[in-house]
Amino acid sequence: MKSNENSSSARIGELSPRKTVTRSVRAASPRQLFARLHPRLARWFRETFATFTHAQLLCVPAALHRHSILLTSPTGSGKTLAGFLGVFDFLLRKIDKQARTGAVRRSRTSQRDVATGVQCIYVSPLRALAYDIEKNLRAPIAGMGLNKELSIHLRTGDTTQASRAKFRKEGAHFLVTTPESLAVMLAQEDYAAHFRNCQFVIVDELHSFAGNKRGADLAISLERLERLRKERASLLCRIGLSATAAPL
Repeated sequence: MKSNENSSSARIGELSPRKTVTRSVRAASPRQLFARLHPRLARWFRETFATFTHAQLLCVPAALHRHSILLTSPTGSGKTLAGFLGVFDFLLRKIDKQARTGAVRRSRTSQRDVATGVQCIYVSPLRALAYDIEKNLRAPIAGMGLNKELSIHLRTGDTTQASRAKFRKEGAHFLVTTPESLAVMLAQEDYAAHFRNCQFVIVDELHSFAGNKRGADLAISLERLERLRKERASLLCRIGLSATAAPL
């Protein structure tokens, strides 16, 4: 049976164990959203998709304003891309700003030389889903010609030692991982430099973390991440995605 994407719903606000204040979200129009997106991102989206889904019209405007958001939407409604569109917009504007100011990317020869560090962490409850997302992320990066500017690190229990060593040395803008691997990384001091500038966390299949030990451990990891960040005045933008979480 084909799902009704208009059954998508979302709430935005401050989402953390310390404080949770939310309100419902109204969807933007496609015209409004295209006008808000970075031109490079808007052009890639127009060339790739017919239009935005209802889930994207709900989620993306909130992410553009760095509001944390809980989005529930049926499978196949584009909710995962909805979570990443705001991240791409942020990174494109950061790249533009660096170009205008003549900022030179430092040589990444050690963990102290990581120019930007991880900007977005994507957390999946399943390794298979993490592998799919890492692969899917490469399409917009290539489509916008950002292969030299943006990098991805996939981290699970199966990640090779060579890949782990490369991340320690060079860092990455996107970290795609599982709760357990994230907890291990956050507990190791030699990874701390990579997380100091993190701006976004996307937690997929959020319902799978509700009321269990994995969820409690993930909440602790996110609080540890907050403490590592240099920009503590602005809270981490947390984006929760689910096909079944209800009610919001």
